[in-house]
This record gives sequence, structure tokens and C-alpha cells, in this order.
Amino acid sequence: MVLLGSVRFFALQSVKARIPMIKFRKGAPGPHEHNTSSDAKTQRQAHPVQSSNTYSTEAIEDWQLPLRWRRRNIDIDEVDYINRGGPA
Repeated sequence: MVLLGSVRFFALQSVKARIPMIKFRKGAPGPHEHNTSSDAKTQRQAHPVQSSNTYSTEAIEDWQLPLRWRRRNIDIDEVDYINRGGPA
């Protein structure tokens, strides 16, 4: 039992320190920093951004699209190809 404990101790001693391989931007928060601070949230809510460009939130249906943006119809051969899962 003592021998097993000493093996674990030496195994832990030989492990190198972990160096992250991902390089983050200079202005970005670090990998351990999270945006959970309430100060940042209240600061964003205190000054809402007013945009001069307003976009419509209405969605258009597929039958309302111009011809150049419509999907083309699927051929019977394409339907068969899809249904059988690929090439025969």
C-alpha cells in the first residue's frame, strides 16, 4: 500500500505544468474570466444604443420571394437519391 502511494506521488511530480495552446486577443477577457459581473450588465442597460437604421421584423413567406431567391424544385431522381441514402 505504501509503495502504491509513493508511485502516485512521483507520477504527480513528473507531470509538467499545463500551458494553454490557444492564443486569445489582447482586448478579450481571459479564458477564466466570465461576463457575470453585474456592473457590466447594468452599464449596458443604462445606455441603450439608438440606431438610425430600423429594420422590419416581419418575415416574408417563401411564396413572396422574388424568383432569383426562390429554391428550385427537387427532381424525382433527387428525391430517390435522398430516400435511398446516397449512391446505389
